[in-house]
Amino acid sequence: MLFILGMVYYISRQSVELVADDYYEKGINYQTELDKFSARENRDFTFQYVAGKQQVLVHLNGANNLGAKLTFYRASDSKQDFKNELMTDTSGNIVVSVASMQIGLWKVTCEWSLAGKPVAFSKEFYVQ
Repeated sequence: MLFILGMVYYISRQSVELVADDYYEKGINYQTELDKFSARENRDFTFQYVAGKQQVLVHLNGANNLGAKLTFYRASDSKQDFKNELMTDTSGNIVVSVASMQIGLWKVTCEWSLAGKPVAFSKEFYVQ
């Protein structure tokens, strides 16, 4: 009996979080999200995590001085999630330092707009 009470106490103290704060809104706008991610199929971009420099490099081909939103998502702890709105340089590159990020699996989503249409991609990487 004591074991069962201990398990109930332990389980009730665990944090249960939704995948995202705007979970229901994303569900309603799911087709818009699909269109955004499928629009990237004809676009050239590269994503690279450089462990030695602790940087994330994103290159958007033909996107000079263009605004992009990068959302970093940590599935194990939503308190570590963060967003950056950055501009590409004249070569179409975005560099983000990940030195302050916790070691582990992260997912980054990059969103930008070309010719008035939203475009996005997501990649997973492991911070070492």
